[in-house]
Amino acid sequence: MQPLGVVLMAPLSQYYTQEVDKWLLQHSGRCLSEKQVAELYGKAFMRADLMQTGVNGLRKTGVYPFDPNIFPRLPLFEPSRTTKICSGPR
Repeated sequence: MQPLGVVLMAPLSQYYTQEVDKWLLQHSGRCLSEKQVAELYGKAFMRADLMQTGVNGLRKTGVYPFDPNIFPRLPLFEPSRTTKICSGPR
């Protein structure tokens, strides 16, 4: 799921916001209907170039090609403070 958050959802959200802003400027005083939301989301989705973006996301996060060294081992994979508190002393 990390590649989705890293490289797919951020641009898609940005493109959707841009499409909504453009629509609101062109249709001053009107509210978006469900139909307009779907149309604007569709436009944003097409702009996001999801295939290439997805491939880049997999590469950037080390999923494919697999790269176990993409992130430093410490401190990212240390137990959180909450985990230490909840699990008690070891």
